[in-house]
Amino acid sequence: MKKNLSRFLLLVLIMLCSAAFNFGFSQPQPPPPPSQHGAPGNQGGAAPITGDMEISLLLAALYGGFIIYKMRKKEAKVS
Repeated sequence: MKKNLSRFLLLVLIMLCSAAFNFGFSQPQPPPPPSQHGAPGNQGGAAPITGDMEISLLLAALYGGFIIYKMRKKEAKVS
């Protein structure tokens, strides 16, 4: 009984410490909006996506080639 009580109290202590740690480092208020907030028109970012798109397509092609290679290797083993 004493062993279970000590485990329970240790668990409660750990939970309270973790809750206090999380509340201690939380922000008191959200950050202010950007300077162009509420302006008319499209105010999206200016990040280019062409380089990322090329990398994604290359990786997709490589993955597809790998899958085809595995399928052909499996067919050659069966025959």
